[in-house]
Amino acid sequence: MVGSGSFSRRCGGSGPRATSLTGDCRSPRLLSSIPVGIRTDGGVVVGSAPLGHEGMVSGDGLTYYVGDWINSTYRGVDITNISKPKAIASFNMKTELGLAAHGLSVSADGNRIYATAPFNPTAADVGVTMKNGFVVLDTSEVQARKPNAKIKHISSSLYTDGAGAQHTIAVKVGGKPYMVMVDELGSGVSEQASDVTDTCSKGLTPFPMTRIFDMADETKPALCPS
Repeated sequence: MVGSGSFSRRCGGSGPRATSLTGDCRSPRLLSSIPVGIRTDGGVVVGSAPLGHEGMVSGDGLTYYVGDWINSTYRGVDITNISKPKAIASFNMKTELGLAAHGLSVSADGNRIYATAPFNPTAADVGVTMKNGFVVLDTSEVQARKPNAKIKHISSSLYTDGAGAQHTIAVKVGGKPYMVMVDELGSGVSEQASDVTDTCSKGLTPFPMTRIFDMADETKPALCPS
C-alpha cells in the first residue's frame, strides 16, 4: 500500500509512505517513508518541495502518481524498488495550463493519467471563470522509463457549474471508454445561505455533482447528456 504521507497543511509529506499488509494486516510494516523530488532520492529535482495529497499506483505497480495540491503539480514516482522511491517526472499545472492539481486516476496501460483541475470560485467567478474540471495527460514516456521522461498535455475539459474537482474514474460501458469525474464542491463560493441564494439565482447548483464524459476521442472528451 502506498500513501502520500502524514497530513499537514491539508497535504502529506514530501514523499510516499509504503506500508506492507502482507501476513497479518493488523500489524502493517512500514517499508519506506522517503522524501522524493529534492535530489536526495537520486531522481529528478521537481522544483518546490513536494507535498503529496491524493495519488494512485499504475496497474503494473511500478509508478506512483501523486497530486501536489500546494504546488499545483502532478508527479510520477518510480516505486520499482518500494524501499527506495524516486521522482522521475512532473507536470506543473499552474505553469503549463494556469490550473491547479488534486486527485487523479491512471489508465490500465499506464500511458495516461486523468488529472483533476480544482477551482474554488470567488463571488465574481461564479458561473463565469472556467478553471474547474479535468485534463488528460500523456505519461507514456514515464511508463516506458524513457530518460528525462516528460508528461505531456493532451486535452482539458473545464466548466463553470462546479468547483473543487476531486477525482476521476475511467470505466468502459459496452466496450466504450468513459470518464466519471467528481466535484467536491458546488458552483458557489460556499454552502452558506446567502451564497446558495446567489448561486441558484444564476441557474447553477450549489451542490457538488458527478459528470460522465465520452472518451472515444481523448483530445475532445464529450460530456454525456443527462
